[in-house]
Amino acid sequence: MSIGRGLPFVATCALVFGAAGAVIGLVLGNVAPGYYRAVFRNGLDPAFRPEHVGLGLGSTQGAVCGVVVGSVFVLASSRASRGRGNPVPEAPRPRSRWAWWLIAAALVATAVAASGAAGFMTGVILGTTDVYRHAGEERAAQVRPVLAEPAFQAIEISSGSQGQLELSGSVPTEADRARLLQRLRFLFGDRDARNAVSNVDVERK
Repeated sequence: MSIGRGLPFVATCALVFGAAGAVIGLVLGNVAPGYYRAVFRNGLDPAFRPEHVGLGLGSTQGAVCGVVVGSVFVLASSRASRGRGNPVPEAPRPRSRWAWWLIAAALVATAVAASGAAGFMTGVILGTTDVYRHAGEERAAQVRPVLAEPAFQAIEISSGSQGQLELSGSVPTEADRARLLQRLRFLFGDRDARNAVSNVDVERK
């Protein structure tokens, strides 16, 4: 098989295996969510979504395995084609045949290891991002009643990359800012409260 035909075949294998892995991971995350909860450190967090992690892990691992399987098939097909095109029969070379199988086995083992590592990292990223997003939404829900006061209505809520609360805007006076800080300190503690109001300005100083 030529390279021109081999590359589309490898890409197709990656897509098919990736889609199959995604379906398997999604089903596993819904049917047996305890598996992913036991594997990941934050698996017991209420915001952890096993189905999302399974989808990411399955698609990544399946795509990597598909690339390796397709590549091995293309190499084997190419080698067989070259052998058929040789008009002079050659004596069998067991050592070369064994070397070929060893190389194929090494490629498959490398693919399994690489897909496992890539899938694990993908799952960690997806799971952690989901937890941070959920934490940001919870903090925003807690602070909305505070911002309903007239002095705080010019303040907007945003969440940082790690779920921390971030506020922006302005309050009429320094006393209002101090009162806001005190309300947030009661909800989130001193450090998080100070970080949250760091971008809140005072209109009249």
